[in-house]
Amino acid sequence: MSNLYFGAIPKVEASEYYRPEISLPFAKFEMLLNFYAPELKPEYDRLLQLRDDMGSTLLDLANGRVPTDKTKKQALNEKLLRASFDAENICERIIKGASELGRERLALKTEQNHSADTHTSRGK
Repeated sequence: MSNLYFGAIPKVEASEYYRPEISLPFAKFEMLLNFYAPELKPEYDRLLQLRDDMGSTLLDLANGRVPTDKTKKQALNEKLLRASFDAENICERIIKGASELGRERLALKTEQNHSADTHTSRGK
C-alpha cells in the first residue's frame, strides 16, 4: 500500500494522471485477520482509515486532476509521502504483531505437547 502512494509522486511532478496497477485484497486480508489474529484489528482499521482518507486524492489523480501550481504539487507530494510512510509503518506493525502471535501460539502448542507427553509417560 505504501508503494501505491509513493508511486503517485513522479506522476504529480510530471503533471500526469496516475492509475495504479495495484489490486489490494482487503476483503481477503480482513477475513484472515478476523479469523487468525483479531488482536491486530486496530492496526488494520488504521490502514482502512488511511485508505479512505486518501481515496479522493487518488481518484483525483486517476481522473487527471493534477495540480499545476508548484506549491500545490509540493503539498500533494507531502501528503502522498506521509501516507506512504504511514502505510508502511502500519503494515510493519501488523507484520510484527502477526509474527509475535505466531511465536506465542507455537510456544503454547509446544508447551501443551510437552505437558501431554509428560503426562502420558507418567501413566505407563
